[in-house]
Amino acid sequence: MLRGRKNVSTSEQTVRLDSERVVTVLAIGAVLMATVVDRPMCVQTTHAAEAESERDTPEAVRDMVLIPAGEFVMGTSADEVKQLATRYDVDPSLFLTESPQRKVKLKAFLIDRHPVTNTQYHEFLGATGYKSWKPHRRTKGRDHHPVTNVAWPDAVAYARWAGLRLPTQEEWEKAARGTDGRVYPWGND
Repeated sequence: MLRGRKNVSTSEQTVRLDSERVVTVLAIGAVLMATVVDRPMCVQTTHAAEAESERDTPEAVRDMVLIPAGEFVMGTSADEVKQLATRYDVDPSLFLTESPQRKVKLKAFLIDRHPVTNTQYHEFLGATGYKSWKPHRRTKGRDHHPVTNVAWPDAVAYARWAGLRLPTQEEWEKAARGTDGRVYPWGND
């Protein structure tokens, strides 16, 4: 885990990281929930981060992606709401919290490249004796699959154990959408 403060550089910028600026992602049911931990998660990155230290890169940073500082468009436009509601045959009011679209400016942060796995979550349970999570039989043989059926308080407990925190809604959306206006992390379809 990343401890204390450390400078991380890319060819474009240097950002000061501390244990509150990194994100790990937990799969909760069919919904992904980001957890700002000492690392980030992004679909797309153009420059690898290098730790400026005499030691090797901390384990927590090795599989994280730097999300650069700057503005992005957050939320969903009225046209996108209509398209999504039609495509998925759902009530458009489900998207009310996604409007209006707005520009949001964020500082750089890191996010995990991959969701937290069943194995990682089991390590947390074993190390802490935490009892809230009850894995389903479906986890058997799926050690490297994303952990599911984790309640919000359990995600918070995992993040604290890992020396991290859950990301803000803005951090998660910027990491998931990118800066090019994608509807989904993988594109618009």
